[in-house]
Amino acid sequence: NANCEYQDAEVTREAAFQLLEKLREHGINVNKAMLFSECCALLFAKSQFDE
Repeated sequence: NANCEYQDAEVTREAAFQLLEKLREHGINVNKAMLFSECCALLFAKSQFDE
């Protein structure tokens, strides 16, 4: 956990959500389940960082 680059992960997460929005605007629907799963894993890891 100490090696995780949380700031870079947040930048990547935001870019992924922006890409999904652009795809949606062009009528392309994407299954977001895996992205949400990865976001949950990131948030869990961040919440456990100090332990």
